[in-house]
Amino acid sequence: MKPGKLRSAMDRRRFLQLGLVAGSAPSAAPAAAAARPNIILFYADDLDADEIGCTANSSNYSHHTGAAKRGFAGARGYADPRMLTPHIDGLKRDGVELTRFYITSPVCTPARCSILTGRYASRAPGFLKSFPAGGPGTITWNTPIVPDESNIAKELQKLGYATGVVGKWHNFPGPEKLSEIDKSFNENDDPRDPKIAKRLAEKQGRARKALMERYGWTFADRINCGNTEQSLPAAIRGQNLEWHTEGALEFLKQHHNEPFFLYYALPVPHGQYSPLRRLNPLATSAGFLDKPAGGQPSRESVYSRLKAAGIDERNAMATWMDDAVGAVLNSLKQYGAERNTIVLFLSDNPSRGKYTCYEGARVPALIRWPERAKAGARVDSICANIDIAATLIEAASGKPPANMTLDGRSFLGQLSGRPEPADWRQHLLLEVHNSRAAVTRRWKYIANRVSPELTAKMKAEADKGERSTFWQGVNHHSYNAEVDFPAYFDADQLYDLENDLYERSNLAADPKRSAELADMKKRLAALLAPLPHTFGEFKKS
Repeated sequence: MKPGKLRSAMDRRRFLQLGLVAGSAPSAAPAAAAARPNIILFYADDLDADEIGCTANSSNYSHHTGAAKRGFAGARGYADPRMLTPHIDGLKRDGVELTRFYITSPVCTPARCSILTGRYASRAPGFLKSFPAGGPGTITWNTPIVPDESNIAKELQKLGYATGVVGKWHNFPGPEKLSEIDKSFNENDDPRDPKIAKRLAEKQGRARKALMERYGWTFADRINCGNTEQSLPAAIRGQNLEWHTEGALEFLKQHHNEPFFLYYALPVPHGQYSPLRRLNPLATSAGFLDKPAGGQPSRESVYSRLKAAGIDERNAMATWMDDAVGAVLNSLKQYGAERNTIVLFLSDNPSRGKYTCYEGARVPALIRWPERAKAGARVDSICANIDIAATLIEAASGKPPANMTLDGRSFLGQLSGRPEPADWRQHLLLEVHNSRAAVTRRWKYIANRVSPELTAKMKAEADKGERSTFWQGVNHHSYNAEVDFPAYFDADQLYDLENDLYERSNLAADPKRSAELADMKKRLAALLAPLPHTFGEFKKS
C-alpha cells in the first residue's frame, strides 16, 4: 500500500510507527513503536488522600480524617472517609500504588510545571526571569511554562503521539496576553451579554491556540486558565466537570486509532468537601451553555447513589470526580485500547499541608498498565512528579532530553515489577515559597529562610502574640498550616516520619537527634547545590 492511500486511521498509525507517512522521520518511530502504550494522565486539584475510597483509611498519608481521629488542633469539624469512587479505586486494585510519591512544590502552578517538564520549579525559565540565578527565589504561583522550553507533550509528539489537554492550565506566562482580556471583565458582567460572550470566547480560543501552536498539544479544549477563573464574571465562576469530560471524550474519539497522550487536568475537588450543589451546570469558563453538558452521569444520580450507599452528600465531589474518570475509562474500553494504555491518577497537592513542605506533599499515585504492571502491586521507592515525564517518555520507547533528567528519572523498571535500582535516590528535595526540605525514607528536615527584614517583622509579631505573616512573606495563603503543624513558625524542623507522620513533634532541638539533624542538613545542602538559587547558609552566592 502506498502512503498516499491509507485506508483508515489504523493504517495511518501503523505507517507513522514505521516512519512511512510523508513528513514523518523514521528516527522518531523505532521498530518497538508497535508496542507503544497510550497514556492518560489524570491530575486532580487539591485532592487529599481521604477523598478517594482506596486511600481514605490508609495510614500511609497525612490527611484531615487522620488528624480528626487523633484529635489534633486544626482538624476539620467534618471528617467522613466513606467515599464512593469505584473507578479510581479500581485503578489501585488493578494497578500499582506508589506509596512514597511526592509533589516537589505542592501548590497549583509549580506542581503542574514540574510534572510536565520533569524539572524542579526553581529551574523554570519564567521563574528565573523574576528571580535570577545567584540570588534567593520565592516559589509561589510564579513558575509558568514558556513556549520554548521542553515539556512532555512536545517530546511525545516527536515520537508520533497525538497529545491532548483538557481542564485546568495554570502555567501561561505573560506573552499569552490572556490577562488583558481578564481586565475587561467586571464582577457583575452578564455572560449572556453578546459583548461579554464574545470576550469569553476570545479568551478560550486564544488559550487553545497557544497550547496547540506553542506548547506541543495536538488537541486543546475546555480550558480553565487558572483555578475557578476568579477574574471572570462571578456568574460563571466554579467548575463544570461534565463540560471538561466531553472534551476528553472528543479527544479519544478523534485519536484512539493512533498513539495518544491525554492530560486531563481535573479542576476538582479544589478544597476538601467542596460543595457540588452550589455549582451551576450551565456555567463554564467559556460562558454559559444552552443546556447541561452530558459527558458523564448526571449530578442528580450522584446524590441518589450516595443515598443508596448510606454516604453523606457532603462527599459528593469525590463521586462526581470519579464519574469523570469513569467516563474516560469506559470510552477507552469501548475503543479496545484498555490493555495497552497507561492510566495515571495523581494529585497536584492536598488541601491539608498545601503550599508547605510538610508530608501533605506525599499524595496518592495510582498507575494502571495491564500490559506491564502487576495488579495490586506497590512501589515504595521515593518518587515524585519530576519523574513522570522521564518515565512516560521511556515507556513510549523514547529518550527524554537531558534537561528532563537533571532532577527526575524514570521509575519504569519499578512499575514493571523490577527491584529498585541500587543507585535510586535516597533523599528528595521539596521546595515552595521560602521553605526547602530534604526527605528520606524515615526523616524530614525543613528549613525556612527569609530576608533579615522579614525575619525582624515575624519576630516583632511573635513578641506581640500577633502572628499574621507566614514564611511565604505575606499574611495570606497559609491554608491553615500554622494551626495544623505546631512547629510551623520554627526556622528549623526535624521529623521522624516513621513515628510522626503528622509532623507534630519537632526534634530539631533534641540533643539526642543532633546526628540526624546534621545529616539531614548536609543532604539539603547537597540537593540545593545544582539548583540556580541561593538559600540561607545552605547555598550562598
